[in-house]
Amino acid sequence: MGGQDESRPLEVGFASSQIMAVVKPIIICMIMTIFLVRTIHMGVDNSQQRWAGLAYDEDSDSEASGAQKLGGALINALIFVVLITVMTFVFVLLYKYGCMKIIYGWLMMSSSMMLGAIGAYIFLRLLTVYNAPLDLFSFLFILFNFACVGMAAIFWQAPLRLQQSYLIISSSFLATMFYALLPTWTRWVLLAAVAVYDIVAVLCPKGPLRMLVETAQERPNQALPGLLYHTGMAFTTVTMADADRSG
Repeated sequence: MGGQDESRPLEVGFASSQIMAVVKPIIICMIMTIFLVRTIHMGVDNSQQRWAGLAYDEDSDSEASGAQKLGGALINALIFVVLITVMTFVFVLLYKYGCMKIIYGWLMMSSSMMLGAIGAYIFLRLLTVYNAPLDLFSFLFILFNFACVGMAAIFWQAPLRLQQSYLIISSSFLATMFYALLPTWTRWVLLAAVAVYDIVAVLCPKGPLRMLVETAQERPNQALPGLLYHTGMAFTTVTMADADRSG
C-alpha cells in the first residue's frame, strides 16, 4: 500500500508533464498564427485571393443567406476531408510497403514549399507592413538559410528545441495560408470537420491514423520521417519505469 501511495504523486506529476508538453506547443502555435493573421493581412482584400478549387465561394455570392453559405461551406469541408483521408491512406500504404524514399521525397518537398514559398510570402508581407527596408540579396540569403536550417532540423539532426520550433512555425504558416485562401464559413466548418475526422481516424479500428500508429509500432527501427512533434518525454518515461522496478 505504501509503495502505491508513493507512486501516485509520480504518476500525477508525469501525467501533468505530458499534458503540458502537448498543450504548450499548441498554445504557442495559436498565438503565432493569430499574430501573423492580424499582421500580414492588414490592408489586404483576402476575397481576391481565394482558393480557385473551392466548390462554393461565399464571397462571390453576396445575396446568399446564412443557410446557403453553411451548405456551401459543408460541401467545401467535405471535399477537403475526403482529400485528407485519401492522402492519409496513400501515406499509410507507402509506409506499410516500405516505400520510404517516396515518403521522404513527399515530405521534404512539402516542407521546402512550406518554409520556402509560404515563408517568402509571409516574410515579404511582414516587411511591407512594418515598412522595413531590405535588399533582394539579403532577403533571399535569409530565406535560403531559414529554409535549409529548417529542413536539416526536421529531417536530419538538430537540437530538440530547434526542431520543435520549426515544426511549430510550419504549422503556423499552414494555418495562416488557410486563413488567407478560405472564406469565413468554410474555415469554421472545416475546423470542426477536421476535428471530427481526427477522432474517427484515431479511434476507428480501420482509421488511417490508427493504422499508421500501429504500423509504426510494429517497426521500431523504421521511424516515420520528420513532421512529428517530439515532446522530449522519453527520459521521464524511462526514469519512472526504473523507479517502478526498484519499488
